[in-house]
Amino acid sequence: MGSDLYRVKVVSKKAATAVFDVKVIHPDISTIPEDRSFALMLLREAAKDSLLAREVATADKTDKTWLKKYASGFIPSVALKCTGNSAKRGRLTVTVSDPAWIDHVKPGESFDTAAFQRIDKYDRHPPILATKGAAEPPGVDGAALDDGFLWVPREAFGDVRLLKPLPRSSRCRPTPSARTRSSTSCRGRSLPSGSRRGTARPCGRWSPAGRRKARSGS
Repeated sequence: MGSDLYRVKVVSKKAATAVFDVKVIHPDISTIPEDRSFALMLLREAAKDSLLAREVATADKTDKTWLKKYASGFIPSVALKCTGNSAKRGRLTVTVSDPAWIDHVKPGESFDTAAFQRIDKYDRHPPILATKGAAEPPGVDGAALDDGFLWVPREAFGDVRLLKPLPRSSRCRPTPSARTRSSTSCRGRSLPSGSRRGTARPCGRWSPAGRRKARSGS
């Protein structure tokens, strides 16, 4: 993300609710969003290695479609109360669906964030809960490595897709068993045993050898 926009201090944490003092530190920002996408970005940026970081990928926190569908499942409510006479300071109360999502938040710590409000309308979603044992990597020891398996975080997987289909060949090719059964297959059709390329019409075409024979009358 870009430049830091806010300075955040964790005031308190109890059960599934965390309270933050938020201060604007960027000259182009004048307000603090009372918003789920802002709160989720804030929590995710503070989660370098946590249950939330393993559940919410870096790309998710700015994906409008993902946020619209799932943000309410992580953060049921957000409340903001301005402090002092400026809209650039406020106390943000964030309630999450599972205490695991703020497990990394420690009262008294401070950090800067580039979080911002991405959208303002959200779908309803049932509370998203941490699955016990699913988010944490297994212990890596010699036995685990011997088995050839190593836990990989979700973020390590890229968007893998085939950008351009592979070209399909129109040539007739012998099947793997052509040598044994003396036949050639062409898109599901078999040529009789003893047929020669150039004398048959595989795929509806004459081969160059076939055209020469047709012209010579042989």
